[in-house]
Amino acid sequence: MFRQILRTSFLKISDLVIGGSKFEVLKEIRGILDLDKLQIRKVQLKKLKRLLIHAYETVPFYKSRFDDAGFNPYEFNELRDMDMIPILSRDDLQNNFESLKSSKIKEYNAKLVASGGSTGVPVRLLASQYSRDYGSMIAETGQRLSGWKPGKRTLKIWGNPINVARSKTFKQKIKNYLYNETLFPAYSLSDIKSFSELYGLLKSKRFFCVTGYTNAIYYLCVFMRDNNLKIGYRIQYVFTTAENLQSYQRDLIEKYLGPVYDCYGSTEILGLGYECPVCGNYHVMDTHVFLDYKDSTQEYKHAIITDLDNFSMPLIKYQIGDLIIPTTEKCARYPLSSFESVLGRSSDVLQLKNGGRLVIPSFFGSKLIKDFQTISAYQVERVSEDLLIVRLATSSTLSTNDINLINENLKAQLEGYIEWQLEVVTKIKVSKNGKHKILIDRVKV
Repeated sequence: MFRQILRTSFLKISDLVIGGSKFEVLKEIRGILDLDKLQIRKVQLKKLKRLLIHAYETVPFYKSRFDDAGFNPYEFNELRDMDMIPILSRDDLQNNFESLKSSKIKEYNAKLVASGGSTGVPVRLLASQYSRDYGSMIAETGQRLSGWKPGKRTLKIWGNPINVARSKTFKQKIKNYLYNETLFPAYSLSDIKSFSELYGLLKSKRFFCVTGYTNAIYYLCVFMRDNNLKIGYRIQYVFTTAENLQSYQRDLIEKYLGPVYDCYGSTEILGLGYECPVCGNYHVMDTHVFLDYKDSTQEYKHAIITDLDNFSMPLIKYQIGDLIIPTTEKCARYPLSSFESVLGRSSDVLQLKNGGRLVIPSFFGSKLIKDFQTISAYQVERVSEDLLIVRLATSSTLSTNDINLINENLKAQLEGYIEWQLEVVTKIKVSKNGKHKILIDRVKV
C-alpha cells in the first residue's frame, strides 16, 4: 500500500516535469475491465471518429487518401465504415513520413520511435506523449486480466544496451523502487556465465512476477533443464512478450518457473492484446486500438490496427506485419474483442517460388522441438531460391537416428518445393537487442 501511494505521487510529479499524462490516463482506464460490451464499443467509436476527423483536417496524407476513397469522416457512425479506408502499409510509413505528420504536431510532445525491423521492414514514426503514456498504462490493465496487480517484486528480462544505461539514471532507480522491479539485460544472455548469474538472481530473491522477451525467458528454462536446476519456489505470473510464444516454450517455462500469460504489442503501438485465463484467448484493448483483419483465404489473417490515441502521426488501418488467428468465441468474463493467437510475423512466412507458403514458427518450432527435446532453438536461413539451411541448437549430440527422423519430418513438408541442409550448432546468436530471428531470407521470392 505504501509503495502504491508513492507510485501515484511519482506519476503526478513525473507528469508535471515531462508534460506527461500517465496519472490522467490511469484515472481514465481504471474501470475499463468493468464496462459492458456496449459501453466499450461506445468509447471506441467516439475515439475513432475523433481521430478520423483530426486526421482529415490536419494530416495531408489522410486528407488525400480519404478524398480518393470517397470516405467522409464526419459521417462515420459504425465500424464497418472503416472498410472504405485503404490499408496503411509499412512502405507507406517509410515513404510518406512528412505528409503523415499532423499540422498540430507541436501540441502533442511527439517523440521519434523506430521498430527494429523484425518484419523485414524497419519503420520510424512520431508517437505523442499521450499515446505512449496510454499504451504503457493500458498494458497494466491487460496484465490485470490474469489477476496480477502492480507492486509485487518483479524481474524484468529486457532491453538493449541503451535501455540498460537508462535504467541506471536517478529517475529510473526511483521508478524501479516504486514499481518493485529489478532489470536484467536480455542482450547479455550469450554465455553460461550470464545464465548462471540470472539463475542466481532468481534463486536468491523470491520474485512474484517475471516479465520479458519470450526467448530470453525460454532459454533461461533450457539452461535450468540442461543443468538440472530449480529455483525452489513457484513464480505466480510469467509475462512473455515481444516475440511469438510457441507451445513448447510455454510448457518448459511453466514447468521451471510458473504460469505463463502472453502479451502482444509492438514498438509502433503499445498495449495491444493480453492472454485471458478465463477463455484462453487474447483480449484486445478496445479503448486504445481498433483491430481489423486483411482478407485472406488462409487460417491466419494479417492484423490491421488503428491506434486511437496517437494524434501526432496517426496510424489508421496499419498493417503491422503480424499474423493472427481470429476467433468468434465469447469470453464468459470480459466483453473485449478477442483473437485466438498470434501465429508470428509476416516475415516468418517463407514464400516458395511455386506460390506456396511455409509458416516457420508453426511448423519448425512446434513440430521439431516437441519431437526432439534436446533441440533448444532453431533458425531457418534461405541462401538461394532452391536451398534452406535449417540450423538446430542442441546441448547434446544428435544421433544418426535423430538426424534421419528430423529429415523425414522436413521431407513431408519441403520435398518437391525446396532443398534443405541441416546444420547442428551449440547456440544461435541473438541480435543486439536480445531478440532471436527465426527466419533469415537472403532471397525474396
